[in-house]
Amino acid sequence: MKKREKPPKPVPLFLSYAHEDESFLRKLKVHLSLLKRQGFISTWHDRQIVPGANWAEAIDEHLEQASIIVLLVSPDFLASDYCYQVEMLRALARHQTGQARLLPVLIRPCDWEEAPFAHLQILPTGAKPIATWENRDQAFLNVVAGIREAIQALFSIQPFHQSMEAELASPSLPNSQVFRGESFVPTPTVPSNKCNLPNQGVGPRTKIRK
Repeated sequence: MKKREKPPKPVPLFLSYAHEDESFLRKLKVHLSLLKRQGFISTWHDRQIVPGANWAEAIDEHLEQASIIVLLVSPDFLASDYCYQVEMLRALARHQTGQARLLPVLIRPCDWEEAPFAHLQILPTGAKPIATWENRDQAFLNVVAGIREAIQALFSIQPFHQSMEAELASPSLPNSQVFRGESFVPTPTVPSNKCNLPNQGVGPRTKIRK
């Protein structure tokens, strides 16, 4: 894939969690806001299922469509039959076949070292549970950085500053664009009928599953 600043369309991101950890889910969504605004991701979790819908089918559908699957790992997550036996195992299978990228996020201390996903890189860095960080915002920032990196790796996307450097070095820029020092400045285009002017510049539901 050609290097680009972001994916051609938002990457569908599935958030798997136990309902006991919903406060962590909400906080993660807040920290993912910029990625959503920039068009990098769209997020989905089971609280978005509309009333009257078949919740198992809705979860399966979005789990199969997701390019990135985030597991919010905790004692309650590991204890949930649905989280563990359905969502986690299916996510792992899709990861192993290259259909999706699985990102385990350790939110509370638990016995995860022998879990089927233990061979994967765990977030946050150092597998330090988010709940144990003195500054939880810093922990969530670390997680979001990992998600952004996974998107870049999945779609061969250059970080923005590298993309800009490549753009500035490109010989195919229009003649109306020039470089002044280290800054990129467009040369103003003056309409023909204005040629005598000085050039001034341009300047909720209840479920058994969890």
